[in-house]
Amino acid sequence: MPSENKQQPATTAITSGRDKSGSLAPTLSTATTWSSESLDESHRLAKAIHETKFYSRYANPTVEAFEHAIAALENTQTALAFASGMGAISTVILALCRPGDHIVAQRNCYAGTLAFLNGPCARLGIDVTLVDGRNAEGFA
Repeated sequence: MPSENKQQPATTAITSGRDKSGSLAPTLSTATTWSSESLDESHRLAKAIHETKFYSRYANPTVEAFEHAIAALENTQTALAFASGMGAISTVILALCRPGDHIVAQRNCYAGTLAFLNGPCARLGIDVTLVDGRNAEGFA
């Protein structure tokens, strides 16, 4: 969350996202699924968009602590963490781009990124131009 806190970034990094247990080190959650009190509760959790105690692929207390720390460091309300770079790249592009939009990317990048830009993006009608990343004019 944005705040007027004037801590040094290192202090913010090591103190943000902690639970209230008083532990000096963040608690690491290795669970991938959680039990619930009833079938109705399980159904509610399964339909929730971002529920921590349902399935780790959607949310996890350890990942949420990391996201809170990043949000505090960036002085913003929220942050998202991804399990892979391609997860992050594809989420941002699919969330922001629509058919007819145009992406300019450097030609020399991760092969998976190129495959995504040339495959799914092209099929979705998102125009992609690849440029020489050493030449700033290509991005103009």
